[in-house]
Amino acid sequence: LNDGTTLSDVSETAPPPFFQTPDSAPTQFMSLPPTSAAKSSSDSSKWLYLIIGVMATALIALGITVFLSRNSTEKETAKTEPGVKSNENVSTTNQSNAENKTSEPPNNKSNTTAFAPPRLMPSINPNLNPAGRWSGDWTSNKAYWTATMVLNDNGGGRFAGEIYWTLQRHTNPKKSGKSGATATEYVQGTFNPATRTLSLSGYRKDDPQNVAVLDRYSLILAENNQSLGGGSKTNGRFNLSR
Repeated sequence: LNDGTTLSDVSETAPPPFFQTPDSAPTQFMSLPPTSAAKSSSDSSKWLYLIIGVMATALIALGITVFLSRNSTEKETAKTEPGVKSNENVSTTNQSNAENKTSEPPNNKSNTTAFAPPRLMPSINPNLNPAGRWSGDWTSNKAYWTATMVLNDNGGGRFAGEIYWTLQRHTNPKKSGKSGATATEYVQGTFNPATRTLSLSGYRKDDPQNVAVLDRYSLILAENNQSLGGGSKTNGRFNLSR
């Protein structure tokens, strides 16, 4: 097309377009340049490939984003799951305890203790009073005495009186020969009507033969107000009755 040769029209029935150059050398016909339709088809293909490439890139990027986001969510869930499970366990345990408490029989010992009515204080008999005359004996592993005790009520729970002692026998050689000797011990103390306890202490004595000792006594008055008994500091047993 660029050799400067004049081109002539070619009819449809003409033989293949071969041209003679000035030097009679045969020249092959050159193909025509691509038409506009071919160019449009090529351009459309390029745009199609470009769009497909962009979409593929976008899909790959979206897949990577979803994958990373999913891994991050799983890690956060793994961190928080222990606490959640622990709370669920605590909730389950509390619910189980509540059910156990609900299912306990009404006659359960712990429930009976928790909801038992308060104990009433024992009633005090106003007629209980150790004042008066008492007779009895005092015994130990060393001696045996008979005794008569007279108590006076001084008011306010305070009492005072005397104990008249008569020695019957004694293991002490200095006193064994003094059987029948007498002595008077003066005592004073208090009485607790709630516990019926009479506490007395000897503070003075009349003892010509020196056979008695000052002692301390913790005696219990019977509910019938007719007997009085207990121990003493000298390990003896005091038993009295009206």
